[in-house]
Amino acid sequence: LLQRYGIQINPNPKTIAKPDQRKDIDETFKNIKTDGWQLAIVILNSTEPALRDHVKQLGNQKLGLVTQCASFQAIEINSEKLHMYVENLSQQINTKIGGINGIVNLKTALSQISNTDRFMFFGVDNIQRKIVVPLRLSKIWTRWLLNCFNVDDGQFQKVLDNEVNKIKSACQVIDVDITHPSQFDFYLCSQAAIMGTSRPALYHVLHDENGFNSNDIQELTYWLCHIDARCSKSVSIPALVHYAHLAVYASVAYKFNDNDDETLEIDDDESTSETITLEDIKTKVMILNNNIQDTMWFV
Repeated sequence: LLQRYGIQINPNPKTIAKPDQRKDIDETFKNIKTDGWQLAIVILNSTEPALRDHVKQLGNQKLGLVTQCASFQAIEINSEKLHMYVENLSQQINTKIGGINGIVNLKTALSQISNTDRFMFFGVDNIQRKIVVPLRLSKIWTRWLLNCFNVDDGQFQKVLDNEVNKIKSACQVIDVDITHPSQFDFYLCSQAAIMGTSRPALYHVLHDENGFNSNDIQELTYWLCHIDARCSKSVSIPALVHYAHLAVYASVAYKFNDNDDETLEIDDDESTSETITLEDIKTKVMILNNNIQDTMWFV
């Protein structure tokens, strides 16, 4: 089925059946890493998050092995729709191993674009998440586009006052002083859903130095909702924002600052978000294996 969706794998892949004991999983992973495996598809016969978390920690932090987990229960329950499940898995696998599922044609999405422009797209989950992932840039980008998720109306000014300046500082952008940035909002319904269940998303444009007009921003945002590696159809928010959300939650199981006893805790209590200040936010550096850190491990 994976080959049907473009994933070229050994027609007779090596399979290993092991009980869900951590020591057995550890031993198996060490052996397959020594054997030079490029990908490990792990079918979990358990709904316990701790087991999946352990697999991801081994692959992404300790051994540097690309992993794709699948649920035996999901396969068993949806056996009649197995092809749809495998199609979704194939998109995730292709993304993790460096493949491309879809491309946004910027010349079509934007009314004015130069052949020399190089774009970098950011996705950011809401500001109370306490995580930092090291980022290495190998190219010089001339244009930047940042999408934030779960930002309340009262936090807009905080984003303008702090996030924009931090991004400029990190990216070493030198420009003239900002006067009064153009701000506008719009609704966009990009989700391909059935039975009238699609959800429109509300977007606020807080700051724009690219000179995009409203049609440019809306069309680019729309097409960015079509390249999510976790869905074969368009989704309700741009893929880069969803990826930021996935990266935060995938990191819960990982170790930080070389301390094997320390993991990330995420506070989902939205009622306290208004009382959080920049001074309250503490960051932790998550170290990934060198073989994994430049991949889309969070998908």
